[in-house]
Amino acid sequence: GQNAWKDAVYKNAEEILAIFAQYYPASAMQRFRKLFMEHLRLTDEVAAGLKADPAFSGAAMENWYINAEEIASFLSRQTPAYNETELRKMFYDHLDMERQQMEAYLDGDYETDIEIYLRSQQNMIELADFLTSGLLARYNHIITSDFKCHNHKL
Repeated sequence: GQNAWKDAVYKNAEEILAIFAQYYPASAMQRFRKLFMEHLRLTDEVAAGLKADPAFSGAAMENWYINAEEIASFLSRQTPAYNETELRKMFYDHLDMERQQMEAYLDGDYETDIEIYLRSQQNMIELADFLTSGLLARYNHIITSDFKCHNHKL
């Protein structure tokens, strides 16, 4: 049920963090982990708020968007290839879709829930592509040398 879903979300978060940990220093990763885990915690709070009151717009909702701004700012400082404004918009779009999906689900509008889920998947693919291209632009020399090392072992 819900615990399996939450476990999958946290496992996915750990996988994402592990990718960045290959390129960012430990001190930066500590900050990124904190911001990312805060995103997940706030997502839970927003979901609980919407479940209790469909018109929910409490502090958790505001903090959810502030956290997205903080993540965009952090990532753009760590990887200059990331345009902070573009990244912030992608994160806002992600949060908007998550909220809309939660609202549709809680309203019992499962058709809309699925439609938004599919759009959200596309948004996450685009975000992953954007983040990957930034890492490639910034750390190409590391990735290329790792690739050559791995190929050499074959």
